[in-house]
Amino acid sequence: VSTQSTGKKIKKELVFHLSMTTNPSATRGKHWIQCEEKKEVDAWMEVLKKKTPKVEEDDSEKIYESWDTPRFVALFAHEKKHEDDLELEVGDVCQIIRKYTDGWCYGIREKDEEKGWFPITFMEEIESDHMKFREQMKKLAVIDQITNSATSSGMADIFSKVE
Repeated sequence: VSTQSTGKKIKKELVFHLSMTTNPSATRGKHWIQCEEKKEVDAWMEVLKKKTPKVEEDDSEKIYESWDTPRFVALFAHEKKHEDDLELEVGDVCQIIRKYTDGWCYGIREKDEEKGWFPITFMEEIESDHMKFREQMKKLAVIDQITNSATSSGMADIFSKVE
């Protein structure tokens, strides 16, 4: 197989497929990258393997990044019992910063940006970029599984024609 623009033969070990999720709507950029030599492919792979450092968490705690906070609305009032609790009225909207498996969350009440602890059982998640992104990622995972199983033999056919 050769490229249309240069007529050069393509070597399969110098080509890879890059698929990226680019925003909370999970819009994907899909690209075929062709490198001139193996060390260029290796450099790409090294960069792509690097991950953003995460805050240390234990299994009982979930910490959200500032751009990825889920939003919840209060279904019930929550009375402040401790100094660090967040008093809630029905209908208050909060962004969750930390969520624990014991049912407590630390968050920010949107109307006045006050922070504090409250029970997640008093809340219901509402639509947000976080929710849309999570749902879109689930859909993309299913599509990828279907695509990978359906095209794995097709890709083998394509690459069998490549040097």
